[in-house]
Amino acid sequence: QSAPGCSDGRCFFPCTMCPCDYIVMEGLMMQRDNAAANNPLVLTTGTQVPSTVFSNGDLNFDLASGFRIYGGHRFNECWAIEAGYFGLWGPTATASVIEQNQLLIPGDLGLAVNNFGFADRVDLEYTSQIQGAEANAVLCTTCGDCCDRYCQSIEWIGGVRYLSLTERFSLTSYDSLESVSSYRVHTQNNLYGGQAGARIRRCYGRFSLEGTGKAGAFYNDANQAQDPITDFPSFLIRDHRSASDEKIAFVGELSLTGIYQLNSVWGLRGGYNLLWVEGVALAPDQLDFTNTQTSGTAINLDGSLFVHGMSVGLEARW
Repeated sequence: QSAPGCSDGRCFFPCTMCPCDYIVMEGLMMQRDNAAANNPLVLTTGTQVPSTVFSNGDLNFDLASGFRIYGGHRFNECWAIEAGYFGLWGPTATASVIEQNQLLIPGDLGLAVNNFGFADRVDLEYTSQIQGAEANAVLCTTCGDCCDRYCQSIEWIGGVRYLSLTERFSLTSYDSLESVSSYRVHTQNNLYGGQAGARIRRCYGRFSLEGTGKAGAFYNDANQAQDPITDFPSFLIRDHRSASDEKIAFVGELSLTGIYQLNSVWGLRGGYNLLWVEGVALAPDQLDFTNTQTSGTAINLDGSLFVHGMSVGLEARW
């Protein structure tokens, strides 16, 4: 049956299904998987033939914190308008490789820059930031007796979403006989698109279980920029390089949340969340270890992003 109107007996405590107004506020603690291409980053000359001692795939991200908020207003018996924000700040992966006078950066670039060849230490840092906003129309239906101990609602979601993925990657090489050289890459992905999904909520007295799934196709307007590379003492090896391109990307999101109803309005939430993005420019995938006039002027948009982790927060439904 359709959700009752807000003025004629909507579902009351402990099962407030399809409420007139609602807001959800959650803190996030999530882990990012490293999905960059597993290309060599650092070689050692301590063997007969230079061999890889560190690759992209060896970088592991720390836990990152974030915040999610969304809310809606039901303007008739079944339909609501909902808007929300998602942000995850600073998933970071760092590493250092140390071998006295034996480290080498791959390709011709490693041979062209003195500090990139026969170095003592190489530091690597990979950081990213994910933010987004969305606006949806939500159709809610219920079944069961909302004023008893069992009730279930299904909310059909459709709308638009913007997602921003910003990344930075730096490779810094130290040579005790000369100086320091760095290779830094920045990428920006701006994804615009539509999404559809569903949110299913089942109430058992004060306890409820809620599952949400959304997915959509997105237009990705992406660019990458590479800082100038210098050698000792201040000799310019490569000037600023950049590139941009467009691609159709995919964004999918899943969450499973448990809710404990504190009173007729407020509930305590805790859950697990997944976010998957396909078709983006990842910073490490833009590294170009060749040494030509066109090095660093292409962009790779075949990367993917996967983050997962816990959420804890509050909701209000009235």
